[in-house]
Amino acid sequence: MRTPPSALMMLALSAKRKNGRKKSKRRNTKDSSGFFESDKLVISFKINYNIFLVKTIKKAFCVSLHVKS
Repeated sequence: MRTPPSALMMLALSAKRKNGRKKSKRRNTKDSSGFFESDKLVISFKINYNIFLVKTIKKAFCVSLHVKS
């Protein structure tokens, strides 16, 4: 499963956006706290993206070490 990181990011973004929209619409019909949901999604996405970056950097670093030795 070797997909380019940009494609992965696009998939993740579109999935999160769809979920966020659905939730906020449902929330708005009941009360006005719909916008908190999107903030939570953004924060969780940022954290996930940081973890993803760290993992890919570590992988790249290990590969470069193997190549050098």
